[in-house]
Amino acid sequence: MSDIVRLEEQVKTLFVGQERIEKWQKDHEDDDKEAFSGVYKKLDDYQNRLPVWATAVISLLTAVCGWLAGLVVK
Repeated sequence: MSDIVRLEEQVKTLFVGQERIEKWQKDHEDDDKEAFSGVYKKLDDYQNRLPVWATAVISLLTAVCGWLAGLVVK
């Protein structure tokens, strides 16, 4: 009879341990989703910036405007 009680306690302990592991796994998955959503938001921010060629054209136009303004001031 004591073997049955001991086995029942072991089964109960296994189920409690399994529930605890599942809770930890869910918490870990939620933390990962939160962290990765932040990473993906940063990536979206970088994707919405100007391409390199457009930045180069703007800088060249700014330099030309500055050079022309320097000629006018002389």
